[in-house]
Amino acid sequence: MCIAVPAKIIEIETYMKDKEERCVSDKVKSVTAKVEILGIVSRVNIQLLEEPQVGEYVLVHAGCAIKKIDEEYYGYLEMIHRAKWEELM
Repeated sequence: MCIAVPAKIIEIETYMKDKEERCVSDKVKSVTAKVEILGIVSRVNIQLLEEPQVGEYVLVHAGCAIKKIDEEYYGYLEMIHRAKWEELM
């Protein structure tokens, strides 16, 4: 069974194609974003999403944001994941 976790996009990162150094530019396609997953900040690939924005909620699986979700569904999934995590501890 594959599990996707809910995350919130907190920063969208862009890269210059010729130098591989970080830059802030709307002209370069974003490929990664920093997201918060249950309080942990992680970097994920966002190429599967159409025009992702900071503050949006997504499902993350295997290091890739696979789908945008609304805030209500995010809250529901986060509650389930937190409860399962507490069971394991």
